[in-house]
Amino acid sequence: MTVQHDRAVGRLAGGSELWNLISVRPEKMPGPFRELCEQLYANKNGQPLSEFVGVCMDGWEALGGRRQPREFVQAANRIRERTERKEYSANDIPELEALPWVRKS
Repeated sequence: MTVQHDRAVGRLAGGSELWNLISVRPEKMPGPFRELCEQLYANKNGQPLSEFVGVCMDGWEALGGRRQPREFVQAANRIRERTERKEYSANDIPELEALPWVRKS
């Protein structure tokens, strides 16, 4: 990859929903890693974000990436911690138990 290609990818990824969603600066990611994550994100089909970041990291290793980008790993850890604490977004409201106050006879 060339520096010119990396700059072009950075411009494209800069406005990407993925990088904004996970709060990562795409210009800090290696060009091939950005491309991999963008391609995987386009095909994630409702996969939870906590799983998706793991898929990116596994894919990077499978392509021979020696080290995971530090900023991405930090973001992945934050996402997984939030998932474990079950911090729900406005669109992800937990299902309520049906009539929990009614006595069962």
